[in-house]
Amino acid sequence: MNLRSLTADSFGGQSTVAQVATADLVSQLKWLTFFRVALMTVLLAATFLFNLQENGTLSSSDRLYVLVYYLCTATFIVSFAYTLLLRFVQQHTSLVRLTYIQLSGDTLLAAALVVITGGTSSVFTFFFSLVIIAGAIILFRAGALFLAILSTLFLVGIGLVEVDIIDGFGVLEVYRSVFIDPSDVLSGQGVTERHTRVIYNITVNVFAFFGVSYLASWLSEKLRRSAAALTTERERLDRLRVLHEHIVNSIATGLVSIDTHHRITYLNEAASQILDLDVFQSLGTDITAIFRDLKLVLENETKREQILREESVIVLNRKRLYLGWTLSPLLDEGGSLLGHTFMFTDVTRLRDLERQMRRSEKLAAVGELSAAIAHEIRNPLTAISGCVEMLSGSPTVGESDKRLMGIVLRETDQLNQWISDFLNYSRPSPMQMRVFDFDQMVADVVEVFRKDENVISKGLNLNLERVGTLQVLGDSARIKQVLYNLLANAEQSMKDAGEITIGLSALMATSRPQVELRVVDRGEGIERQNLDRIFQPFFTTKDRGTGLGLAVIHRVIEDHDGLIRVDSEPGRGTTFTVQLPLTTSAKLGRRETQRATG
Repeated sequence: MNLRSLTADSFGGQSTVAQVATADLVSQLKWLTFFRVALMTVLLAATFLFNLQENGTLSSSDRLYVLVYYLCTATFIVSFAYTLLLRFVQQHTSLVRLTYIQLSGDTLLAAALVVITGGTSSVFTFFFSLVIIAGAIILFRAGALFLAILSTLFLVGIGLVEVDIIDGFGVLEVYRSVFIDPSDVLSGQGVTERHTRVIYNITVNVFAFFGVSYLASWLSEKLRRSAAALTTERERLDRLRVLHEHIVNSIATGLVSIDTHHRITYLNEAASQILDLDVFQSLGTDITAIFRDLKLVLENETKREQILREESVIVLNRKRLYLGWTLSPLLDEGGSLLGHTFMFTDVTRLRDLERQMRRSEKLAAVGELSAAIAHEIRNPLTAISGCVEMLSGSPTVGESDKRLMGIVLRETDQLNQWISDFLNYSRPSPMQMRVFDFDQMVADVVEVFRKDENVISKGLNLNLERVGTLQVLGDSARIKQVLYNLLANAEQSMKDAGEITIGLSALMATSRPQVELRVVDRGEGIERQNLDRIFQPFFTTKDRGTGLGLAVIHRVIEDHDGLIRVDSEPGRGTTFTVQLPLTTSAKLGRRETQRATG
């Protein structure tokens, strides 16, 4: 496959190689015009200086200078015409023809200069070689051979004029009358020597023309092949570079390269998104300012040359990120350390799921045990309550005793109610699954909660951010209970007037579409050491709390195949985030059928 087809196959459409060749040819023609004008300018200046040294009236020698002046002027005019014509010629084939025309004209110019300055004995016969070299550079071997043949024809023609076989229109007669002794011109010996000299000059120059043609074209062809190979390799390198960038930017793992001074030299799109950094602005940033755990590693000569795998927790924009990372030394071909490659993955969601799983396992174990204990407690409570009621009805019991028995009954009823709630948590009744509009359900609960006495008395503002219809399959009554309890917790955490924000959003870019509910308050917040315990049953920080509210919420969300998490900072507030799967019509039919048959 040649370079032209390779480029056309790689990039499609018009050949890039043809475009590059056309642009190069235009540039070469401009340089050819420039060198022609510069060379003739030097010749014109030298002729003018020599002419100034001549004294006396106009002689035949002055005619030589005049012819040179005419020749230089004609060259300037023709070069200007070439430049104008170059603006209108766009096709590569036309440019090649124009190149042949210009170089043929330059050969004619060299022949005219040779004729003016002495014919085959002129010192300017090297102009032919210059033109041949230019042809080899621009037109390669074919152009060099063509110009060598054309130069030979011109020089032979000049020689035939010089030996009077062809009429030269008296141009050489001027040269002979000035530079050649008249006795040599008239004598037969002079004629013989002149013929010999002409033949010798023509032979030497013709061999020089074709020798220069061969060498220049050989070098030019070699240069062209090298340039073509270089272009091919450059294109392959560009494609590999683009492929490398696509691969690196397509992986979900963050990739950062750092130099020996711990400065970032490259990072991919995943790293930019995970760390919330601008790709270009972050270049040159010290990586240890972001990952403090790396500072001790990079400063340890033993560890920094090893492959290390660790996990770190960093805080970005007041959010904790769990990142699993690998640090590897970056070496050159000689084994010298150039820096490091730092790869990391955001495992925050994985850690959240692990905590949820551990919490669920604990809750399941506690729930089973507690249900058994609660069942055993309820039976004695029922007996105690019955006995106390019987005793309170006896006529021999005084008022003081009746009052004490009333306290016992009241506390027994409260304890029995608490046990009933706990049994509902540990052994919930079957859910009534149906499809409902999650957005409308949230709006209804918020509207009811706005009328709560505590909300009105505190002057709280409930800000609801709706997104439209969101179809969810679940038990709407239990989901309402979850939202109402979350709003109640938010209200209780706020002592003064403030705002509670309820936000909804649809997460469609995840592996499964989900609806996300956020309840944000600006209350007292939760201590960090309590965040992992708030969903455990019986854990509470309230004076008269049972510790079952958030445990029930967690159980309901878990039963709906959802996820709940909390982010809180003491003194700044708390955010509860609930994620539930959205329902499509196809999934809906299958799940309802399965539950109906189950």
